[in-house]
Amino acid sequence: MDLFYFGLIMLTAVLLSQLINHFVPVLSLPLIQIAFGVLIAFIPGDILGMDFVLQPELFFVLFVAPLVFHSARKSDIRTMRRLISPILMAAIGLVIAIVFIGGYFIHFLIPVIPLVAAYAMAAALGPTDVVAVEAVSSRAPMPHRIISILSGESMINDASGVVCFQFAIIAAMTGSFNVFSGLLSFIIVSLGGLVVGIALTTIKFILIRWLRSQHIVNAALHIAIGIMLPFIIYMVAEHLGTSGILAVFASGILHALYPDKYNPEVVTVNNAYENTWSILVFGLEGMVFVILGHQLPHLIRADIGRDLGLSGSMIFLCIFAFFLLLAAMRFGWWAMTVRQKTYSSSAHPVSFMRAGLIFTIAGARGAISMASILSIPLLLSDGIPFPARDLLILLTCGIIIVSLVTANFVLPLLADKGDMSFVNMRELEKAARNEILKTVVRRLKAAATPENHAATEVIIRYYYARMNRRMAIEMKSGKKWRPFRIRRNILIWEKEVVLHLTETGQISETRAEHHFDEMERLYEENSKITGPFRALYWVIMHLHESTTWKEPATLKNGENGAAEQMDDAERAAHALKRDINKLAECGLHMEQELIKEMMAAGRLSPKTAKEMQADIILLEAQIHSEQ
Repeated sequence: MDLFYFGLIMLTAVLLSQLINHFVPVLSLPLIQIAFGVLIAFIPGDILGMDFVLQPELFFVLFVAPLVFHSARKSDIRTMRRLISPILMAAIGLVIAIVFIGGYFIHFLIPVIPLVAAYAMAAALGPTDVVAVEAVSSRAPMPHRIISILSGESMINDASGVVCFQFAIIAAMTGSFNVFSGLLSFIIVSLGGLVVGIALTTIKFILIRWLRSQHIVNAALHIAIGIMLPFIIYMVAEHLGTSGILAVFASGILHALYPDKYNPEVVTVNNAYENTWSILVFGLEGMVFVILGHQLPHLIRADIGRDLGLSGSMIFLCIFAFFLLLAAMRFGWWAMTVRQKTYSSSAHPVSFMRAGLIFTIAGARGAISMASILSIPLLLSDGIPFPARDLLILLTCGIIIVSLVTANFVLPLLADKGDMSFVNMRELEKAARNEILKTVVRRLKAAATPENHAATEVIIRYYYARMNRRMAIEMKSGKKWRPFRIRRNILIWEKEVVLHLTETGQISETRAEHHFDEMERLYEENSKITGPFRALYWVIMHLHESTTWKEPATLKNGENGAAEQMDDAERAAHALKRDINKLAECGLHMEQELIKEMMAAGRLSPKTAKEMQADIILLEAQIHSEQ
């Protein structure tokens, strides 16, 4: 029960931190979660009815594996291809440099820490966390190309840093390390992990395809398979003696490369799958930061430094010195490996100093670093306590907190809101949004046929309404946008569709007049549109209700073709509705592709593109819910 109580308290703290962050956005979410952890640590154990002790072996399988998988799964492959050189240099080359230089530096400052243990700590601090950076960039605009490099770096260095950490721990456990045999073992274990990850993910793809062929699209089943996958892959890879972290990383990259092969075709299932992962990752990352805060008072009260001949001020100076070393290495690495044209252009100039400082300070450490250092075993293979374990954890906690605080308060100063490069970026994004909508309209017009002309007109009018609404929102000066104008325009366009059906002989003039009356009545009764495409379906619903509308008696009794006319109208209504659904989905797919192209061209920031993609997913779900 202690584990249950502890997890429940941690999750409660995570939820409360999100609430506080909403009202106090000046503090990044990780810092609030760390503060909650400190508060929990001061609650006496007898009040909570528990005295919980963390098990180090749980951290990799419970926290690191799913976080690395999700990070790789959400990789923006197009952006990574475009910025592959600076991303790989920072995610792999810089991490290796930090391991060796940082490890020697820690051992030099504190000789009581063995060199291999210092390597392990430096490797744990190799991965960066963009959570704090994203929180800051939402309040203060940042150069989008630098944010793209930071995001790509964070996705890859999670795996590279954790793998280096694991090998350093193995060397510390065995007490010996041979360069040649160690390098050979590293290659074998790494390649084996990649193979295991690819193989198991391929099996999962085949399973999903078979389930589709059997028309099994149960949301709970597909979500359960997706959530269990990283845990299963990690445990299988570790059991086979290969790298479990690289296995889940390879699986995540495959999911990013072939998203349609693991997502069920039903949009609602896909949406539920993404939401489940978002909740899981939010909870896991939040719990890691709460645990960090929970460990701090215990480590400080234990007076670790006294047993090792270190004073509290000496430990603080070591934390600050190592943080400065990491900052200097990041700035120097940026200066040596990234050319200015990669992150700056004539349209959006960014100075070398500002770009270097943003890259340096934005390299905050976070959940992966903390989960890795907490996974250090309590005992060596011969039963001796792991040397300076608590000190390593304390130093890592301190460096993580310093990096988060620095990113939280210094980055907004570097992101000058008055800089024209940021203003130009906002204007560029506005133009890109409008160009996407205009391109979709142009392509829909080009693909229109006489058979789907009416449906095409409905969808095109909808896109025109979106463009007009965006223009009104951008041009408004304190006045609230009035949605009735859009509804009135949609009503006019629906009348045009009904007139087209009348001219082509698909419905009678009597029925057309009836539909006009119904549309006017609905316009007066409905105060708002309840769904993005529901208003466009009014004409369909009216046509579908033809079977319940009473024809004049003269038409019923005097014309033999009345029944056939009603059937024809109903078939026309179903056909039009089917065409609208098909064209609406086609237009949204065009938008998705155009969003990716705009982001690859640097005209949309990753954050804006992500928001637009999320809106499209909601629109797709709305379409399916109204079928």
